[in-house]
Amino acid sequence: MDRLTTVADTADPGDIVRLTVVPDEGEAVILCGLLQTEGIECAHRRADLAVGMGDASQTYGGWREILVHRGDLDRARELAADLDESEPGGGREAYVVEATLLLDDETDQREPGAAVTVALCGAVAHDDPCRWPHNNEIVAGDGAATFRTLFIAAPEDAAEVRERIKSALNVGAGWTVESIGSREVLADEEELADRLARTPTPE
Repeated sequence: MDRLTTVADTADPGDIVRLTVVPDEGEAVILCGLLQTEGIECAHRRADLAVGMGDASQTYGGWREILVHRGDLDRARELAADLDESEPGGGREAYVVEATLLLDDETDQREPGAAVTVALCGAVAHDDPCRWPHNNEIVAGDGAATFRTLFIAAPEDAAEVRERIKSALNVGAGWTVESIGSREVLADEEELADRLARTPTPE
């Protein structure tokens, strides 16, 4: 679902410009949340990009373009750069839950990720910063799919987040959970984990 409230209601469509594109809706929510805490109106929508062709993996929602008012563009670029360069902190750490799923033939591969996001955030699309920033990915295989959620949480919250993810997958319709468990963050996931860890916490 596109999030084009407020900023897209302007009477002058020429006032709306692209700030950047991000890999999925989770990162779009993170960046828009940061901009909004600084008083910059922001929206995101599906990007018209031919990205990921030939790649069996999907991140939830696909690539998104971030939109801001033209007059806010320079400041928004500074904040986006600060997010990339800031040090992770706040006592939060990265964790991964991974599952093997047998998807029904008619099931959209994005549905397990949507179920997890609802379990962690209350809704698939939201404007406020995530309490537990996360990224979902699914890789289809022969008869089964590997699904993983990488999430950021304080150590005292990690068990609760794991249980929410496992519950969302175990009770979801359209797939069967063949196996599920926790694992370490992989080397090629560390950059994503650092980015998620830099996101603002809800007030």
